[in-house]
Amino acid sequence: MISALRIALGCCLAATCLYGLNLFGPSFWPTLMLALSGVLIASAFVPALEDLASAIARFVGVLALVAFGLLMLAGTTGGSFRLSASNEIVAFALLTVGALGCAFFAVKVESDTVDEPAPQD
Repeated sequence: MISALRIALGCCLAATCLYGLNLFGPSFWPTLMLALSGVLIASAFVPALEDLASAIARFVGVLALVAFGLLMLAGTTGGSFRLSASNEIVAFALLTVGALGCAFFAVKVESDTVDEPAPQD
């Protein structure tokens, strides 16, 4: 289940970044997030990347929710709430990435648990 969640988050993040690059032009942050989405997708197939991918997922989830909040705040500029069609797509994508990324706060990763040896009598 965790691998499917990582792949879904990676694909949503990649699609959001590619849309942002198409909309706003090339810049550092969408390119960095595109690389991070590659790490998320690769972590489903490379077990050594699981801890890094969980940290990246949590970071990206919080960052996306903060960006969503700022976009909603920017929509109120001018006295009434208004988002263009492209900003509505970005808002939906940020909300989706935020929800998928913050789901990793609730999911317990197997490598986070410590197996203690059973006491021997």
